[in-house]
Amino acid sequence: MDHALREDLSDQLANYGFEMLSFPDLEAARLTMQAKVPLAMIADLSEAHDENPMTLAELKLFRDKAVPVLILSDEDSFQSRLQAVRFGGDFYFRKPLDLFTIVEALDHLTDSLLPDPYRVLVVHGPATGNPAVAALDESEDVLIHRIHSPDQIFDALLQFDPELVLLDIYYPECLGMELSAVVRQQDGFGGLPILFQSTETDPRKTGAALRRGGDEILSAHVDPGQLYRSIALRVERYRTVIAQTVRDSLTGLNNHTTTRKKLETEVLRNGRQGDGLAFAMVDIDKFKHVNDTYGHSAGDRVIQNLARLLKQRVRREDIVGRYGGEEFAIIFLGLDRSNVEDRLNQIRDDFSQVIHSYEGHQFKCTFSCGVAYFPDFDTAQQLNDAADQALYAAKGQGGNTVRQYHQ
Repeated sequence: MDHALREDLSDQLANYGFEMLSFPDLEAARLTMQAKVPLAMIADLSEAHDENPMTLAELKLFRDKAVPVLILSDEDSFQSRLQAVRFGGDFYFRKPLDLFTIVEALDHLTDSLLPDPYRVLVVHGPATGNPAVAALDESEDVLIHRIHSPDQIFDALLQFDPELVLLDIYYPECLGMELSAVVRQQDGFGGLPILFQSTETDPRKTGAALRRGGDEILSAHVDPGQLYRSIALRVERYRTVIAQTVRDSLTGLNNHTTTRKKLETEVLRNGRQGDGLAFAMVDIDKFKHVNDTYGHSAGDRVIQNLARLLKQRVRREDIVGRYGGEEFAIIFLGLDRSNVEDRLNQIRDDFSQVIHSYEGHQFKCTFSCGVAYFPDFDTAQQLNDAADQALYAAKGQGGNTVRQYHQ
């Protein structure tokens, strides 16, 4: 691709945390890939190419790892798209480029490389202490949290936030179906998948366990592969349902209600563990001007761009939500105050450099941010109010700044 486009694309992708390396030819790219396989390759078909079209297609399979190829082109004809396929293209982008669509594709590729493990809570019992459950510890796809007494389940639900619970049908303290009924009574866990393991074969007893909240009963001698498949199936379905109920439809982030609940949960958790917590409110500056000047669809694109940047720049353990309109919230866990403000200022600076494109228009935006810290405040609501006041102060300074709450 030409130098100007390459420099512009490199600068803009850097704002989202992607490093772009340029090569004069495919052989130079091949040599570099011997040391490190990239997330993706970008090729511009608008320029003359002397290489055999199959060369790039072969390169994408370098080191037995399929590397996705993003094709850029001036055209949108059948022939140009056919040529892109022959070059091994997986994504096709017509110029002038819409950065949002490219970042969206790269995000999708990144997410596919770093899937979240299935969080499984095991309440230890005679039937759940078997080799199949022990084998889950060796799987990178499953994160196991074990408790050894049913009365520990409330703390485990709060602290571990499982996506599936594995129970025995019989415990010395209670029946497994009684324990599953207790779980179902807890706010937010009514749809949590629950699997039983047992040596019980009486259909009346196993049927009763299912009627009291269980989703499936597996033998205590289940094959490790079958146990994993049952867990994966239930958790994937659960994630799909959760995504429809707790995610904001425009950005894919946690919605307002979910973010508030997570803040309350983390305040309670930090009150016990004392790991430290920061709550930040982020608001796009002069957003009404964007809507009035470029239209609400352009405003939606700005919101999506900021959501994507926030999601990329916080750690996996941190929590990001859309609070409403052009406002976002971030819950930082276990970071000291200087690190929190350094991260927020870096994100703020990067966002101010992002070029937003919509229907031929290009423009930039900034955001303001207010942040407050636990345990400076006793409750989630007080923490929320303090961050909101700090945000208001940041707006009063003219925007494009991060303010810490001061009494």
